[in-house]
Amino acid sequence: MQGCAHAAHGQAPHQPRSRRHDVLARTVHQLALIFIPVSLALEHAAVPAPVLFFSAALAIIPLARLIVVAAEHLATCTGDTIGGLPNATLGNAPELIIGAILGNLMLATGVQLVLVYAMIAVLFYLLPVPAGV
Repeated sequence: MQGCAHAAHGQAPHQPRSRRHDVLARTVHQLALIFIPVSLALEHAAVPAPVLFFSAALAIIPLARLIVVAAEHLATCTGDTIGGLPNATLGNAPELIIGAILGNLMLATGVQLVLVYAMIAVLFYLLPVPAGV
């Protein structure tokens, strides 16, 4: 797959900053893949929900990197337009998933707080005031 599109257009393929940096980055992302089975195991174990959430959030990071790498490999053979399409469509999936979860959590918490404060206000309005106060 070396330089399919680059050879046709006379361009050199993208070179990483340094080989050491490239190897270190790949190693870190490959080690982060361990969070996928860990998250699945934690889901079936009786762990608190925040622990499962953070484990699953860490599992999304290497998957997002794999999407980017796959789109780059696709772009080398098909060109930037076709190769950029999966990156544009799937590249934001982790942010959308985490954002939707956090947004729903904040919305649910906000609605609950408003309802609790409204019920407290109604109770104070409806409760009789003692005569000696």
